[in-house]
Amino acid sequence: MANKTKNIFNFPTLVLLIISLLGCAEINSSPSDEKSPDEKSPYEGVSFKRVYPNLSFDSTIFMTQAPEQAGKWYVIEKSGKLYWFDATNNDTEEKNLIIDLPDAGIELSGCNECGLLGMTFDPNFADNSFIYLSYTIPETNRQTDERMESVVARFTLNTKNNSIDLDSKVEIFSVLQPYGNHNGGHIAFGADGYLYIGLGDGGSGDDPLNHGQDKTTLLGTLLRVNKDGSPAPDNIVAKQGGAKEIYAWGLRNPWRWSFDKKTQELWVADVGQRAEEEVNIVINGGNYGWRCEEGFLTTKNDCSTKGPYIKPVTSYGRSDGTSITGGYVYRGNQIESLQGVYFFGDFTSGRIWALHKQQEQYIRTLIEDTDLNISSFAEGLDGEVYALNYFGGIYKLSHD
Repeated sequence: MANKTKNIFNFPTLVLLIISLLGCAEINSSPSDEKSPDEKSPYEGVSFKRVYPNLSFDSTIFMTQAPEQAGKWYVIEKSGKLYWFDATNNDTEEKNLIIDLPDAGIELSGCNECGLLGMTFDPNFADNSFIYLSYTIPETNRQTDERMESVVARFTLNTKNNSIDLDSKVEIFSVLQPYGNHNGGHIAFGADGYLYIGLGDGGSGDDPLNHGQDKTTLLGTLLRVNKDGSPAPDNIVAKQGGAKEIYAWGLRNPWRWSFDKKTQELWVADVGQRAEEEVNIVINGGNYGWRCEEGFLTTKNDCSTKGPYIKPVTSYGRSDGTSITGGYVYRGNQIESLQGVYFFGDFTSGRIWALHKQQEQYIRTLIEDTDLNISSFAEGLDGEVYALNYFGGIYKLSHD
């Protein structure tokens, strides 16, 4: 789409954009996995189209549905608001506020990559009404203005009046963040019943504290814990002398990740620094290379480990975007030809890609070049996939 004007600020990879604009980006030398322009695209007529056109949100960061409740969508804004709206009425104009965390007395830290960053429902939500929120708060001891804490807390949602009583809050996890960026924040339950928590490397640039390759720290990792925050059993890193909560490590800033509904593969988008954005399929105990590797490249950073590092399934360079947003593997029923295809995008460029496996190789195909600041994707209980614009609307994967 020509002559795009994009409003880019207040989002987890603003620092990356500044670096690339200053001319520090390296040439993308990863293998090209995109089809030649001369080849016919298997995605003709596939695009993301606006739905719920009468609704608009501000600093939209995530959208989800509760187990066994396909009639509602829940949306969170980075500023700390949680809403619900009627999923069955495409013409609805009503978004219903459940809680505003700052108004309710929970002070959120105010940096660009801070705030309310994730939410998920307890697998037994129908019985216990538990929801989990992931957010950042100012450091408890206030040693500096930059340091803060990442928190995951459980709340009870009153399903009769769609409200949350702060007295129900139970903090199950927290970790100190030394800088104001790379906070991750996405949370989700796996089919195994454990809670997964994604955390960035702690911030700054080039991971100066070497969190990514230090398996004794919780930063730069994907964690797997019990519902009370205690380590889940069988995390391989714990058996290797690492922190017991770590499921996988060597990540820079995992910004949105998801489980394939059919295979349970864990797809993680990891934001790059100077050169490449990457998509990983993450396994228990895996080391994904940061700060030694970025995408398919070896960095110039000092490296305290020798691997082995698991390579991404795809990456892209600065000509395509500077801030990857992870999506979902399509498992819906409305577009049968897209079964098993992973969709993801870029916040700054607005591009959306499809990724499918062909003869043991992953083929990345550009679906469309949009005007959206894609902050997140969403998946309905029915497996249909949506894209969220940070500054407003909701878009559904469609086929003409």
